[in-house]
Amino acid sequence: MEKVSIVMLTYNAPRYIKHTLNTLAKTNGNYELIVFDNDSKEKTKKLLNKYKKIGKIDKLVFSNKNLLFAGGNNEAVKYASEDSKYILLLNSDVEIRNRSWLEKMMNIHKLGVTACQVCSYDDNRPDGWCLLVDKDLYLRYQLNSKKFTWFYSISDFCSRLQNDGYSIQTIEYYNNFIYHFGGSSEINPKYISNCPFNINNLFKHKCEIVNKINVYENDKIARNYFFYLYNFFEKIKKKLKRILRS
Repeated sequence: MEKVSIVMLTYNAPRYIKHTLNTLAKTNGNYELIVFDNDSKEKTKKLLNKYKKIGKIDKLVFSNKNLLFAGGNNEAVKYASEDSKYILLLNSDVEIRNRSWLEKMMNIHKLGVTACQVCSYDDNRPDGWCLLVDKDLYLRYQLNSKKFTWFYSISDFCSRLQNDGYSIQTIEYYNNFIYHFGGSSEINPKYISNCPFNINNLFKHKCEIVNKINVYENDKIARNYFFYLYNFFEKIKKKLKRILRS
């Protein structure tokens, strides 16, 4: 298996980061983990330094300002090893559920993008929280950090690749190998950009859907159900905060 540079942005939410790193460390395959911290608070920085020290992070970079999703990933990719052939953008609020997940994603990958979760069935465009792309393509196209801060940068990126003839495929059912908790980082609404184009006309044709990938059953990772309780109560807290603000 060719080497993959897994790029993970972090911004606070240390308990989610810890859970992600602990499950990710059980992954089989040839990969390195690059963590790029978007100017988190001290508690998160201490956690990351600890995990770098124990070997669960290969490269750790601290930014002195929040470069957000597009800018942060573009900067983080600069630290990928020369011998890596692929980039995998991975959120810091996921749970790896099977050791063979990366190997299996690589097995179905075509030149272009392979990602998890369909954003819209109008065009089958993928989400960006777990996105595999050939490194030379990422370096050539990159996320447009000047035009986009957070949302739509992945859709724009994938559409440009598709327009130039590269594959964009999305795994529809992925919960057998990875789970995305979602919404764990603190996002200031001022950073969320509106879409500057008609999103429905972005892709020339529908992206390909991969129904699911079959991972090795004996490579299942035991789940930490205490963390699920924590996540449940965190979601309730956030909902209550939104209600009180309104």
